[in-house]
Amino acid sequence: MPINLELKKKAPKFEGDRPSYNLVAGGPVELFNKSMERFMFLHGMNAVNAEGEFSYWSTPPSIGAPPLYLCALLREKYGFKLKKKTEDLVNSAIAPEQGGDSLDHFIGASRTRTGGKAPLSVAAGSTVFLANCSEEHWDRRLFLEGAGWRPVDKPSPALVGRFGSRPYQTSDPFLASNCLLYTSPSPRD
Repeated sequence: MPINLELKKKAPKFEGDRPSYNLVAGGPVELFNKSMERFMFLHGMNAVNAEGEFSYWSTPPSIGAPPLYLCALLREKYGFKLKKKTEDLVNSAIAPEQGGDSLDHFIGASRTRTGGKAPLSVAAGSTVFLANCSEEHWDRRLFLEGAGWRPVDKPSPALVGRFGSRPYQTSDPFLASNCLLYTSPSPRD
C-alpha cells in the first residue's frame, strides 16, 4: 500500500474570502523514513498522528495558491500516489497548454508548442531562474505561485517569445529547487 497524497480545498467561510488549501499524506508507518519526514517538515507539513499502523501528515490550511509543486516533488522523489483530482491538477500544470478545440489530439499538432504553451521548463539566468507560462494557463500559474515564484512585471518581447506571455521568476535558490524537476541539466550541477 503506497503513501497517498491528496490536496483538499476548503470553501470560504465568508463572502469575499478566498478558498484555502491543505495537503494531506497518509500511509503505513513503515513506509515513512527520517529523510522523507524531514523533507515534508521543511515544506510545511506536520505529523498529525504517528501512532498505530498509519501515519498522517498535513499542511495547515492556507489561503493562496495550492502547494501543487509539493505534490509533484513527493510523487517523483518518494513515490507518493496522488489522488485522482490532485494528479489531474498537477499533470495539467506541467503539461503543455491545450488549445481551444483540442483537434490536435485527432489530427496531430500543426506546430510545436513554444513559450508558455510548452511543457513546464525552468531556465537559469544570470541572476534569476525563469519558468515558462502563459496568461491563460491557470493551473501552471497556481503551480508556480504555490512554489513561491512571482510573475515577471514587464517581460520584454524576447522573454515573451521564449517563456510565454506570463513568465515567472525567482532569485532564491531554495524556491528554485521546488521546480528542480523541470530545469535543464546544466543548472542542476
